[in-house]
Amino acid sequence: MVCLLYSVHWYCVNYDESRGRPVLSYIGSQQFKSGSFASASWSSQLSGECLVLLENGEVFCLN
Repeated sequence: MVCLLYSVHWYCVNYDESRGRPVLSYIGSQQFKSGSFASASWSSQLSGECLVLLENGEVFCLN
């Protein structure tokens, strides 16, 4: 997960057997127009869910 001022971007690391090395794959992103990013959290137990807190107090649950 990469967090910028007004967006969050998700990536995953996979192993490419044909290349014999790990590769970084882009999963997606979310833009926030209502406020700037304050914090984000994800849990390996909750597959695909992420909580994002904006500076204005808004909380987003993304999956």
